[in-house]
Amino acid sequence: MKIAFSKPTRDEEELATLLTGYRAEGYEGLQLKMGQFLPFVDDAEGFRSRWGDDPGTVSGLIFFDDLSDGGKERLQATIDFAGAVGAERVIFCHNRDREGVTPEVLRGFAGTLADYAQRAGDRGVRFSLHHHYGQPVMLPDDVEEFFGAADGRIGLTVDTAHLAKSGIEDIPGFLSRFADIVDNIHLKDYAGGEWRLLGEGELDLTGILGQLRSQGFQDWLCVDEESAAPCRSACASRAPGSTRTSEPSAPPLINDEGEPMSLRSGRTRARVLALGAAAAVAAVLTACSPGGAGGGAASEAPKDGKVTLTWWDYYAPGATEDALLGLLDKYQKENPNVTVERQFIAYEDLKKNLLQSAGAAALPDIVVINGPDHAQFAELGIAADLTDKLKEWGELDKYPKGVIQSSSLNGKNYGVPITANCLALFYNKALLADAGLKPPTTWDELESTAKALTTPDHYGFAYSAINNQQAVFQWLPTLWQAGGDLTKLDSPQAATALEYWSGLMQDGSVSREALNWDQAAVASEFAQGRAAMMINGPWQLPFLAKEAPNLDYGVALLPAGKEKASALGGENYMIVDGPHTDAAWDLVKWMQKPENVEALAAGSGSLPTRTDVDPFTDDANIAVFADELKVARPRAYGANYAEIADQVVAAIQSVLTGSSDAKSALGTAATAVKPLLPKG
Repeated sequence: MKIAFSKPTRDEEELATLLTGYRAEGYEGLQLKMGQFLPFVDDAEGFRSRWGDDPGTVSGLIFFDDLSDGGKERLQATIDFAGAVGAERVIFCHNRDREGVTPEVLRGFAGTLADYAQRAGDRGVRFSLHHHYGQPVMLPDDVEEFFGAADGRIGLTVDTAHLAKSGIEDIPGFLSRFADIVDNIHLKDYAGGEWRLLGEGELDLTGILGQLRSQGFQDWLCVDEESAAPCRSACASRAPGSTRTSEPSAPPLINDEGEPMSLRSGRTRARVLALGAAAAVAAVLTACSPGGAGGGAASEAPKDGKVTLTWWDYYAPGATEDALLGLLDKYQKENPNVTVERQFIAYEDLKKNLLQSAGAAALPDIVVINGPDHAQFAELGIAADLTDKLKEWGELDKYPKGVIQSSSLNGKNYGVPITANCLALFYNKALLADAGLKPPTTWDELESTAKALTTPDHYGFAYSAINNQQAVFQWLPTLWQAGGDLTKLDSPQAATALEYWSGLMQDGSVSREALNWDQAAVASEFAQGRAAMMINGPWQLPFLAKEAPNLDYGVALLPAGKEKASALGGENYMIVDGPHTDAAWDLVKWMQKPENVEALAAGSGSLPTRTDVDPFTDDANIAVFADELKVARPRAYGANYAEIADQVVAAIQSVLTGSSDAKSALGTAATAVKPLLPKG
């Protein structure tokens, strides 16, 4: 067996120590987390220049993503990078919930990944699938089904802790059963639902390693250190039956009786990189700091009582950002021991950055996240479970049940709703009056009104059909109004809804530039008089007040089809499971004080989620949105909503560009979406 090491790093210093010091600690290779190599994925030469050409440094690249179009592009880029830097293998973690995955779907995944494995093989790179709790290939039957269709091109990376968490007690038996395909081992301990340092959990590590030796396993045994213990503590993990490739830089971490030491004994190596080395013994020797509960990176509490919280949101410059910054500044003045480092992350980059930062253990403490995306990060273990804190807080009865559900998963709560919103129809009063028209109330009226208002100077109507979730959010009311749903994309009602949208563009009432417009761009078109009507949300009200103060406009309920419907939107505070959960919760609680909720809602133009706050008592436009909320529906499609939305927006764009008809495009999307939908 070849012995490797893998652990998230929190900063550049730890990464440098890891990449330059692993051999001195007795390891022959590293298996890098995604965030450790991804910054160089398009710059292989830069990686070699920075970290050298030692092939052990890249013995494995752990890639965590889905199989959406974007995920496939990133996987291909990783394979190309692996070939360029001489990496031995790419280890694929499938960021996809296993719920609803059928044997047929598993075989489809196998075919897709076998193709990428072939591409990797063409670059001299091996390809391995990481067995992972909660992902499609988890149980023995999954392994049989998947690898039976993989055509021998993919290996299996077995993670001992993930097997245990999946309920598999006989890990040596699992290894024996799948000996022909197991080509990589991630060895970590497990107990009480948490990753543990080797020797501090409940797994029979000696039995596991004995089984590997008995079956002649010759590939990588990677000490995959993902417990809460930080690199900066003296943390040594050793695998029995392994051998050193060099002398250790410090004595083995055992006491005079040959027993493992812990930090609690006070006899440790206080070094940034105390990775440990492999000793030829028949037991696991461990020395580590006591880790905290939860899945986030741990850190020592600051001795001076001060804490720095990292805050991510996607509020671009404008009224919402101004309101937020004012509140954060006020909190820091009231709490001088807390520093809040706020970072703007573009909406379309937020999820990707969270996933990448999780791989590098560089997550923020608080995230403003789109409601439908919250469940995914709860399921991945990134979001902290706030159920007990919210119960102790005692103010959940101030929030409607529907908005609370946006931050809930499996009966537990992982966040606090910030604002709620929905979509309505904005209209230019002067343009409608000049044409002798009234705001439309039905589909037919919208179609005829938009056509009548279309001139060389302006389009009659505007919506966002951009290639991201915003297009789906904007189209959903039309889908629901037609009597359709994302669960029935191959229905006549869904085709009718998409044909209606397409017809508005085909007759010239909507600009083809809508394919590139996000909702902010749509508002800009309306503000500048280039669109007579638009579909948009209350967050645009402050924008219009600032950028078009003389624009005479009104807001009306969305024109109805067979049914009345709008899409419920909003954002949540998500606290990342980590060392600052309590401090982050204190800030979130403060932000949810009625006066602070009112200030942020007034700045953002969104409706506050607290029922005891109403900053818009005299605003007629907000009153329309309040009425629209009565028929607004949540995007309650489970943890895979983002992948579902990817398929839907692909269908929308293919129809609007004329490359497909609605029935065909939605039929394709329906097939892809079916296994992604929650059961029941």
